[in-house]
Amino acid sequence: MTGREALGPRPGPRARYEDLKDLLMRRPAFLLALVAVAVLAIDEGFGASGDGTPAPTEPYELVLGGGADPWCDDGDASNVSAAPADLRGPHFTLSISCLFRDAAVPRAQADTDIRLAVLGPAAPGTEFLFAQFASQADHLPDGKTDPAFVTAWIQAGAERVDLAEAPALGGHLVVSVPTDEAAVLWVEDAGRAQGLDLRTGEQVEPVGAYYGDIGFWTDEVEGFEYEDVVFYGDTSSWSVGCRWNFVDLTRTAWTEESGWAPEGSVYLVVAFRWCGASYDPVEWRLDTEKALSVFIDGEPLLPAAWTVTPYSNRGAEDHEATFIVPADVSEFKALFTPAGEVIDKATGEVFRISEMPPSTEWSPDF
Repeated sequence: MTGREALGPRPGPRARYEDLKDLLMRRPAFLLALVAVAVLAIDEGFGASGDGTPAPTEPYELVLGGGADPWCDDGDASNVSAAPADLRGPHFTLSISCLFRDAAVPRAQADTDIRLAVLGPAAPGTEFLFAQFASQADHLPDGKTDPAFVTAWIQAGAERVDLAEAPALGGHLVVSVPTDEAAVLWVEDAGRAQGLDLRTGEQVEPVGAYYGDIGFWTDEVEGFEYEDVVFYGDTSSWSVGCRWNFVDLTRTAWTEESGWAPEGSVYLVVAFRWCGASYDPVEWRLDTEKALSVFIDGEPLLPAAWTVTPYSNRGAEDHEATFIVPADVSEFKALFTPAGEVIDKATGEVFRISEMPPSTEWSPDF
């Protein structure tokens, strides 16, 4: 038999019956009904013969469960916590800590989940794959955890076994598959699927940028302050100012507005609040092609997208400028100037800036 050896002798039908009665006494109340069904099934015999022998487990049976004590010790060959058996997306993250295969459910695993305890040995030509997930993944989600964006399944040969949800942190997954057949856990997030080989823990078609040494987070930096900036019209002028205490610079591979970054690239998103139309008579409108640039090795990049969202009914605005940057670059320089124009709300008259004030520089390092 290949794979992990059984942990102790295999329990016979009567031993399984006694084990389940013991579990009935020890497990929380919400498991009592499930245990009773399992005990009844064992007592009546799993197979058609009625001799109490559990029926063999055919391929593609799946058990997805919650937290349990670690299945692998630090020195076990089945402990893959040091390997890159990790997946992350904008809305999920997981890491496999323990991975092995066996021809039957070992006692240690049967004791953690009633559904495993009642499984018969694998049918001829079939084996079980066991995966336990770390209670704390090696990576954080790129954004915010949201199961609504996430779909998971196991692909074993030509057979797809759908999961109700992605495996939980600290949870476990057991699936029966034909012996030596390729089996991959796939997790799709916002339309992009990545996989983990359930035999080796190796990543399959990963989003490469996620697993390097460069961080995915938001760097909050000091904002800007502009006072007495003069704009001239045909017969009059305006002196205006705008100040905001902080600016957020985020490195990410996905945004809701732009979707996934192109292969080999990520997004740098610059977010700030602008005074906009908060002045009663006029609006200070930014020129989105001139107000902000990002420099990499001295070369400027212009925004690939720029969104403006009203902040309040007083005219202030939230701005997000999105730049496409190489995935292997960690240091950036962003330059912001209040380039644009002032517009009279009543007449529509346009006022041009008299002298451009100094740029504000931000230099995030991820």
